[in-house]
Amino acid sequence: MQEILLVILFIGAIIYVARHIYLQNKPGQEGCGPKCGCDSPARQSLLSRAKPK
Repeated sequence: MQEILLVILFIGAIIYVARHIYLQNKPGQEGCGPKCGCDSPARQSLLSRAKPK
């Protein structure tokens, strides 16, 4: 019984990691993933101030 639970947990972990890798490298997506925060207004204002004019 313990072996079955361990196998199910291991397969779940593999699916979790594979899904993250797929979503990071999804075709047609440029840059970071949607949840990284680099497209937030606060980040954009910091980037615009850092650029030399």
